[in-house]
Amino acid sequence: MFRPWESEDEMEEARQKAYANFEFLEKLGAPFFAFHDADIAPEGKSLEEYHRNLDEIVAIFKSEMERTGN
Repeated sequence: MFRPWESEDEMEEARQKAYANFEFLEKLGAPFFAFHDADIAPEGKSLEEYHRNLDEIVAIFKSEMERTGN
């Protein structure tokens, strides 16, 4: 089942989820959050690709943490 908010591009979907996460946390006023690294980025086809994916999404998390103070 394909939902309208899903993307065929796994990385684009991961980016959008990262931004949506911080928007949601801001609305809740949540001062903290927790996640598992394997949950925020697509696995990819190799360990190298997984690390690239993770690095990109972690950079978004870092930027959003700085922006929101979380």
